[in-house]
Amino acid sequence: MVRIITSTEWDELLQNSFENGEIVSQESDREILLQGSSQYIRNEQDWELSLREDLWLRIWRFEATENIKILCDDEFPSDVGLTFFVTGDAKTQLHGITDEIDEMAGKTYLSYCPGVKETETWFAGQEVLRVKIAINPVTFFNKLDIDQFKSLPLPIRRVVSGQEDRPYYSQGTITLPMQRILQQILHCPYQGFLKQLYLEGKTLELMALHLAQFQEPICESSSTRVLKSSDIDRIHQAKEILRQRLDSPPSLLELSRLVGLNDCTLKRGFREVFGTTAFGYLHQQRLETARQLLETGTMRIAEVSRAVGFANHSYFAASFRRQFGINPSKYCRQRKNSV
Repeated sequence: MVRIITSTEWDELLQNSFENGEIVSQESDREILLQGSSQYIRNEQDWELSLREDLWLRIWRFEATENIKILCDDEFPSDVGLTFFVTGDAKTQLHGITDEIDEMAGKTYLSYCPGVKETETWFAGQEVLRVKIAINPVTFFNKLDIDQFKSLPLPIRRVVSGQEDRPYYSQGTITLPMQRILQQILHCPYQGFLKQLYLEGKTLELMALHLAQFQEPICESSSTRVLKSSDIDRIHQAKEILRQRLDSPPSLLELSRLVGLNDCTLKRGFREVFGTTAFGYLHQQRLETARQLLETGTMRIAEVSRAVGFANHSYFAASFRRQFGINPSKYCRQRKNSV
């Protein structure tokens, strides 16, 4: 069961926790730290440090006591966000940009979502740890020379140059070098000015590694074209085709022909509209369908694996474990014992 909480209710719960002393705040010129527990969250630590006037570092750690879905009325600020999921999984929907998508440990995302509202789901018993770098794109990136500017991901270049102000969201992977820097940030050995200096350097290093993941041109010749409403309709059609053909999906080229888009526009558009690649969406849907089939208890694991298009049972088991944090065999046993 998932408890649904509106943004207003959430704010009231937090306010009550402040008034009751369950959550306390510590503030200085550059830092703010909130820590404590509230009705649905325990062991929360929410720390933010201003590194520069246009660069911030945030570390947020908490554990939900129930499965909760927050319907946020607050809109995203107009900053560029580089977010790293260190531990804990969640689901989110950025309204007008993505369907509900998974934000899983080991993943990262690049976002620019001014004015966008979010619905986020957290799961009981999982310690969530996120590290976020927030950047004012106009002032921070305008300091770059022309060659440095060209090395930025295309969506960020468009924002900085004033070409467009469209929301953007794209996921990547936390690499081993990123993991090393994240641990150095989380275990900073310094205080005072040295702490500020150390964390600014590590943050910039982490930014470089993160932005490099999105440096590859996405069919550059056509990617400057803004998606038309008809393109978006075709991209939704492509998603539906993939959903209906989990066991025998078309290739990307075949899919592009089926919906009447070139493959470059389909690749770029799918990521922009749904926050993941066509293959990523297919993979997520296969695993979710597999989970639903296992819940019925009418099929063996090998049959479920084949039914959703996994030819290799070991690969299916590993993918299922990464997605849901449990092996399919153990999942089946738990479901059987709970009946």
